[in-house]
Amino acid sequence: MNLSDEAVAALARAVRIDAQEIARRKEFLKFDETDVSLLTGLHARLQNVSRRFVDDFYAHMLKFEETRRFIPDAPSLERLKRTQMSYFDSLTAGDYGSEYILHRLRVGVVHQHIGLEPKWYLGAYSKYLTGLLPELWQQFGKEPEAFVATCLALIKIVMLDMGLALDTYMQTDRDTILGLKRYAEDIIASLIEEMSFLVSAISEPKV
Repeated sequence: MNLSDEAVAALARAVRIDAQEIARRKEFLKFDETDVSLLTGLHARLQNVSRRFVDDFYAHMLKFEETRRFIPDAPSLERLKRTQMSYFDSLTAGDYGSEYILHRLRVGVVHQHIGLEPKWYLGAYSKYLTGLLPELWQQFGKEPEAFVATCLALIKIVMLDMGLALDTYMQTDRDTILGLKRYAEDIIASLIEEMSFLVSAISEPKV
């Protein structure tokens, strides 16, 4: 699905997501520069395990018909793995500016468009977090305080992402429903007009 930055930005305005709103959400999550620093530090540690992690992630996705149907063939699987690896990589890259936010909003639109229900989307995030925690323990096992702090930072950025994607998912869903409603109203109006014409034609006295 091709969706321009302008279209995503317009959708962001529709759901009132701007710089002030993002700052407010981060404040509520207590996501600050300390968390950014922790995630940036984690970023380098994960580079050697990212491919294995993504392979395991998609092995899990393929076990369920509801998610397997979005992976029709091997080339698609490989393309999705590359996209997912890039996404996981960006979670800890430390750059959470406007481009990052637009990408997260785009995710919600795409998932709504392809018909991936939120319960599977949320389940995928759960798989990500629960799959990564043992890896983090291996990385920080001798530093329990660093392990806990990094886990909390990771949970915060994931929660921010989920909120943004779900906002645009639901907005796109509402727009689709409104579009169908208008389409149905147009059909009904057309039918009424046609029926009125037929009734008038039948009622006219024959000469």
